[in-house]
Amino acid sequence: MDSPSHAQIRNTCRIPPCTNDYPRFTVQEVEAAVKKYKKYLIQGYFPKRWKEANLVLFNKTNREDTSPATFRPFCLLDALGNILDRLLTQRIFHHILKARRINQNQFGFTPGRSAPEAIIQLKNWTFMARDQGKHSVIISLDVQSAFSRVWWPLVLHNLKRMDCPKNLFGLTASFLDGRSISLQYGVNSISKNYTIGCPQGSNSGPLLWLLVINDTLEIDFPTDVRLLAYADDLYLFVAATGKQTIKYRATEALEMLHNWSHKARVQFAHEKTQLIPFGKKGRQKHPPYCSFVVAKSNRGLSGRVLRALYKRALERILVYAASAWWTGTVRNIDKINIIQRQVLLAITGAFRTTSTAALQVISGVEPADLVCELKSAVYKLKHVSPNVQFLVDDFDGLTMDSHLDTPKLHRPSAMGHKPSRLCPSSVPGRLQN
Repeated sequence: MDSPSHAQIRNTCRIPPCTNDYPRFTVQEVEAAVKKYKKYLIQGYFPKRWKEANLVLFNKTNREDTSPATFRPFCLLDALGNILDRLLTQRIFHHILKARRINQNQFGFTPGRSAPEAIIQLKNWTFMARDQGKHSVIISLDVQSAFSRVWWPLVLHNLKRMDCPKNLFGLTASFLDGRSISLQYGVNSISKNYTIGCPQGSNSGPLLWLLVINDTLEIDFPTDVRLLAYADDLYLFVAATGKQTIKYRATEALEMLHNWSHKARVQFAHEKTQLIPFGKKGRQKHPPYCSFVVAKSNRGLSGRVLRALYKRALERILVYAASAWWTGTVRNIDKINIIQRQVLLAITGAFRTTSTAALQVISGVEPADLVCELKSAVYKLKHVSPNVQFLVDDFDGLTMDSHLDTPKLHRPSAMGHKPSRLCPSSVPGRLQN
């Protein structure tokens, strides 16, 4: 967590896209800005001039040009408003995490709870149902235009239920009140106020959505029905000994989620809903992360360029969430090496009869199975066991960086340090009285 002074200095180096320029300021002006931010945080006031956004539209792929859903909106916000937005978001996150107000099945947008942890949770549920002799299904649900449908009264209601401090609640209400957006097309410009949704590109966007979606995880579902949320996606897990029972429980749970969507004023994208069944007998299969086909590379690219593309893009896709699905079996190793082999043939230009081991040596690319093994070992060190063996070496978890529990951190306001006068500082935009 950062004090206003730290956040200002860091935001000048890594500020989100903004509407104004970045003139440099003296340290004295930065200190004056810090005092102004502290005043706004205490009073719970968000200046109106910082709530105006310029709209930029990006085209989505595979969409009809005549549909409004074809475009992805992105808001360019004032740089100084971004800083206050960041300070507000940090403090609310600290409060709700410290008070344990976020459901344990909420993944994404929260520190230390990323995609691999979500996959492992679903995997554990399916294995547990299998051990109990039950069939199970996972139903994935996608909320349509989630960030554009955030209902502000529900956000404020949930903040009040979470005992949000009065000044932060007031600042959030002020942040949401009287917002406007403008779009310029050629010489024409239009401006309009809006009362729903969160600005795409703002620091508080993920937090506002998290306050909405967290309600679904508090629903009292039937027996053997669980719900997991990852960002704006929901995963409904249903288990039962009979398939008809699964159908009945899944229908009942989906009806409960449908009722919630009406109260939260959101809609599910039914065309994106998918169901994955898991039987109670037979060989248990792992998620098919290795089942995709790597497309052939263009012949015009050199081996050096192809190797860089593989290391920076394809390998990351290949070993994504390896801690959740990698088991180190012969089947796993063969499947992932077959996929890697296709890329190595393009990189080296060798004959197709060349062995995979030789291709890995010639191209200087690590075997994909060892990369997966390393990813899995690092995850176990951080989350499972303090000591893990990788190849012939033993790793000690005490010597590795691990996730720090956010509630154990100090209050953001208790970490205030004035910026050093020896270091040049700059703040985008000027504060006006």
